[in-house]
Amino acid sequence: MMIKLLNQERGFTIIEAVVAQVVLIIGALCIWNVYAAKIQFNSESENRAVAASVAQFQMEKIMSTRFRYIVTEYPPGETHFTSESQDKPFWVLDSQGELKQSLPEGRYVISYPDGVDADPLGIMVTVLWSSNIGRELSLNLETRVAMAPGSLVF
Repeated sequence: MMIKLLNQERGFTIIEAVVAQVVLIIGALCIWNVYAAKIQFNSESENRAVAASVAQFQMEKIMSTRFRYIVTEYPPGETHFTSESQDKPFWVLDSQGELKQSLPEGRYVISYPDGVDADPLGIMVTVLWSSNIGRELSLNLETRVAMAPGSLVF
């Protein structure tokens, strides 16, 4: 009886082994795709947070300027991030403690949607950068500032 049971035991067939490998490879590819998407999402999220910081930093600089000098000190137009930039929010520390550019091919645009003579003055800071997949992304920060009542403009 014992000899009969041993003779009936068999291993996996080659087809079963190939099917098991295919299932394993498909599962590994699915996990890899999720991991790659997570890395891209984290990168985009980090870039969006840096862009918000850049926009806020520029807006705070503008808002700390006297009303009558805002347009002359911050004329409408485009500014590219450069390695010589003194504006630290455009740069972040990497894991080795070195400064690196935080937004690849980034730039910001200051504009006055209602015109430069409006009171209250509408101010918009738009930060633009290239994503990892080559798409251009943007983030807008907008506010209005009015001349203080009773102020004289010379």
